[in-house]
Amino acid sequence: MIYEGPLFQCLQREPYGKILHRLRVMNGFAGLRPAKKMKLGVSVSRRHSQNLEVEYAGLVAGLVARTAQNKFMTSYKHTQIGYLMLVVTLAVLVLFAWAQITARAEPSSYYSGTNFLITAIMALILIILASFVTLRVSIDENYLRIKFGYGIFKKKFPMSELVSVKAVKNRWYYGWGIRVWFWPYKWIYNISGFSAVEIIMKNQKIYRIGTDEPEKLETAIKQAINS
Repeated sequence: MIYEGPLFQCLQREPYGKILHRLRVMNGFAGLRPAKKMKLGVSVSRRHSQNLEVEYAGLVAGLVARTAQNKFMTSYKHTQIGYLMLVVTLAVLVLFAWAQITARAEPSSYYSGTNFLITAIMALILIILASFVTLRVSIDENYLRIKFGYGIFKKKFPMSELVSVKAVKNRWYYGWGIRVWFWPYKWIYNISGFSAVEIIMKNQKIYRIGTDEPEKLETAIKQAINS
């Protein structure tokens, strides 16, 4: 017979009944009845199946949580293209290229050829114009971010500091780019069109962010504030 216990459970009662009884008393198994035989194959299979189900449920829950987290980390992202600024940049580039070619083609003299200072100024103008061709707006868990072009001009607004947001229309004389307007006092960031979203911070500062989809941006900011 098989007896429950870590020690001497596989020994028989006869012919060492008294000795076996004392040993079981010392090990805390006196008076225990023989254990019933179990179908080990079925028991192990069920337990393994239960462990797999628990592990699978944990993996699914982790995947869902990670997907939700990644979705929330960047809940909004949009890039607006300023086609007018793009055309102006290309036109200035052609003009500067023509000026450089013409200067190099002149007969050699003291005043002919290219000038380093003028060339540097032309390059700086092109870099500034190119940086305002696109405006990217993104919203993550902590910030509302804006970036012009390749990132020379960028700014971020803490979501915890926003108190108000609404879609607005800019006046035609507000212009484009980065500007400050003194009446009422506000900062304006845009590259094209007149649609924008106005946000007000806890310190009462006002900012307007240009966009070609003001309703979607307004909704995304409100959802981020309320989350």
